[in-house]
Amino acid sequence: MNVRGHPDRILEFRLGGKLAHFRKFYTNASSLTYTIPPRTALAGMFASVLMLPRDSYYDELSSDKLFVAVALPPGAAPRKFMQTMNYIGGSDVSDASSHKQCRFELLTGQADQDICYRIWLGYHCSNPTLSGLEKKLIAEDYGFGIYLGQRQFRAHLQLEAAYSPADIEFLPQSDYVDSAVDLVHGKPFLDEIGSLRIERMPLEQFCEAGAKGKRPSRRLKRIGEIMFHLSGGRIKGDFHDCCKLRNQAKNVISFM
Repeated sequence: MNVRGHPDRILEFRLGGKLAHFRKFYTNASSLTYTIPPRTALAGMFASVLMLPRDSYYDELSSDKLFVAVALPPGAAPRKFMQTMNYIGGSDVSDASSHKQCRFELLTGQADQDICYRIWLGYHCSNPTLSGLEKKLIAEDYGFGIYLGQRQFRAHLQLEAAYSPADIEFLPQSDYVDSAVDLVHGKPFLDEIGSLRIERMPLEQFCEAGAKGKRPSRRLKRIGEIMFHLSGGRIKGDFHDCCKLRNQAKNVISFM
């Protein structure tokens, strides 16, 4: 049963860039990356467009207001590789003893291609904040800027389609999805498993008040086992609480 409701407006984008890093929340010494951006990273990107202060937007962009789906484009083959980062512990750059090395995993496309994602953003038209977000995205007014996980990885965003209520059909059941899907919303057929990946991702956060004199701290509110097709293909199986778009491909998506 869907307790969040459904959006009556959906925008489809192509998000890309040269490099990306979406840090896995459970890594420490070595910073590993998710293959696709978690919902938390995309919410943060849209908050940057809206120029909302850090950690202030969790309620305003919660999953019952901002609906997000993501997929790799068909034929995609993202590549991961490791780099070593040198962190300086003090103000003296020449003091090698203060340097700390950390393994850092990066994402890129194949050969000289960018890494790209398909992003669907849904919302209720009565929400003035998200209606304003649509206007800013269409005008390419990106506020503080858009990035693929970290500020050094600049991104570009292209609007591909916009769907009104007449273009959106809500499906209690579906035998396929074209986006990443939380395993609480279904399971794939056995012959599909070889081309799929599952990553444990943060989906929502909240801000916990700090002790006296301490800054508030960010905490995870919701985590999901997110399944996606490594080459951007359609996933066949038994799924529920999906959304079908009236486009040529008859895309079915699942919001995280």
